Amino acid sequence: MKFLSLLSIVFFSSSVWALPGAELAKDKNPSLTSSSLEGVQLGDIFTSEYLVVDISMLFCPYCRNMAEEHNNDQDFQKMFASETCNFIVVVPDDDREGWIAEYPVDTFIGERTYSYSESMRNFAKLFGLSLRGVPTVMVLDRAGELVAQAPGETPKEVYELCGVE
Repeated sequence: MKFLSLLSIVFFSSSVWALPGAELAKDKNPSLTSSSLEGVQLGDIFTSEYLVVDISMLFCPYCRNMAEEHNNDQDFQKMFASETCNFIVVVPDDDREGWIAEYPVDTFIGERTYSYSESMRNFAKLFGLSLRGVPTVMVLDRAGELVAQAPGETPKEVYELCGVE
């Protein structure tokens, strides 16, 4: 019984939640004009030099903590106003309404929160990327090339790419 308790504590205290079988090979560049989320063409969302994609899930404690921190982080919110970066949040369909209700980072987060009807692995496959866990932040350039990818906390380099010092 103690072993099961210890195992559950280790599992639930993990800072990054791994997705089983989430190792995907990086394919050729995605077509940002033909790919869509909720019928919104990614080419319409992606109007800046970089596209920052935050992939999160409501069940993930670390995702929830990051969202709360972002609500009060002025540097993070400056990324939304940046002309260098577009920023979107992608959550599974069943998490979207709960995510927006629980973490309303003003109105821009609701407008830029997209759900994906397939699994998160399929979302990553849409971009030809490897998704190892959540939360994950990915940065794509205009050519659709992966510039940066980091599981866990948004890395400082992403802020710098978006012109936030």
